[in-house]
Amino acid sequence: MKRKNILYVVPSKRNLKGRSASELRALCYLMVLPHSGTKSKITERILAAWYVRTAIKNFSNRKELVEAFKSVELKNMCKAVKVYAGSTKLAKAAALLNWRNECRSKGLKRLEEARAIKRQMKEAENAA
Repeated sequence: MKRKNILYVVPSKRNLKGRSASELRALCYLMVLPHSGTKSKITERILAAWYVRTAIKNFSNRKELVEAFKSVELKNMCKAVKVYAGSTKLAKAAALLNWRNECRSKGLKRLEEARAIKRQMKEAENAA
């Protein structure tokens, strides 16, 4: 099996099982997730975050999210990504959207840092 770039693989237990712990930790770093623990815990964390991000990716405000999901579903999503779930649906929706937006902005910064390091490494190879 050819090794694919970890960034372009849709997370599933099957796709993540063959990855090394360092690859999984790198993915956690880019997804702004805790990266400590066993491979199985890291895999669970990645899958949970991927599910929640996929479920809420098209929502721009909390009212849309409240209309689309039941309170129990919002609570379970908050629990999966370990964000504080307020007592109301609006609070849960706001917490999830804030988590998603924070992860997006930090993840993009981390990805740009990684790309800059890769460019520097290529320049150093070419100069040598």
